[in-house]
Amino acid sequence: MFKTLIVEKFLYKGLLGEFVAHDVNILIPEELKGVTKSNFNPKKHEHFLSSFEVARLSRELAQIFWVENNKRITVDRKVFTSSELNKIRAFLNVNNTELGQLLGLDKSQVSRLMNENSGITSSISILIFSYLKKEIEEMGYCRNWVKEHAKSLSEEEKAFIDTFEPVSAFAVAEYFVRKSSKDDSDEGITNLKLQKLLYFAEGHFSASFGKSLLNEKIHAWPHGPVVKKVYEKYSSNVKKPLKIDFNLDISDITENKILKEYLDMIYSRYGQYSAWKLRDITHQQNPWKETEKNKEITKSSIQDYFKSIL
Repeated sequence: MFKTLIVEKFLYKGLLGEFVAHDVNILIPEELKGVTKSNFNPKKHEHFLSSFEVARLSRELAQIFWVENNKRITVDRKVFTSSELNKIRAFLNVNNTELGQLLGLDKSQVSRLMNENSGITSSISILIFSYLKKEIEEMGYCRNWVKEHAKSLSEEEKAFIDTFEPVSAFAVAEYFVRKSSKDDSDEGITNLKLQKLLYFAEGHFSASFGKSLLNEKIHAWPHGPVVKKVYEKYSSNVKKPLKIDFNLDISDITENKILKEYLDMIYSRYGQYSAWKLRDITHQQNPWKETEKNKEITKSSIQDYFKSIL
């Protein structure tokens, strides 16, 4: 159980920067008896923010970002960097394909924008800036727009899902570890973070395609969803970044265009967050909240939940 503290000043770090927020509702474990709003120390005391508070602060930070960049983008006609586009996309809560729908671009064009700093024109920057403003004014605007304009599965995707069988969580885990090792901005994936990426991959995949992604079961552990067997493999790493297992064959993923693109989307969306940020997100979601601790989280509950939010 948790109790709420209203902290007068709190340094909030989000996708679009950081700022000092006022009168922030902080959740801390009830067993921290001596902690009050006057002696609360975010570096010392375990705490997290409710999903409502994260949304509120993210919105305030986005508004600050918008004001700071308004002249640069709309008057001076400067352009966003790939890094900035990725952060804005994450705030809009859309993946690369969905961003392409918003901007009228195909997958390859969006991929270049996001990874190469090429093709980012003033018109594209202004357009995505306008979507940022709409999202600030009405949270969920972009997700709703994408749903209203959603396309059915392509013939290629239909063929893929018709023959798809769940894959090894070890292979998916190794793919994320190798993906992280190629990302200069990433400090590496810890075991805790890896578990959350596997959970989100399962949720998004099953909601999108109607089939489970992973062979293995997922359990509700104290710090969120966990694939027990994968966790045990890396348990000796404790909090250290995981190392590549060159003996593990992941060709079933790397040679499957649709599956690889899908996992890249999951990594792009969630890999930017810290392990504890991802842990806090899962603590607000029904599959973990409504499952008895240390028991299996059913794949059907994960699929149903992600269908309701995607």
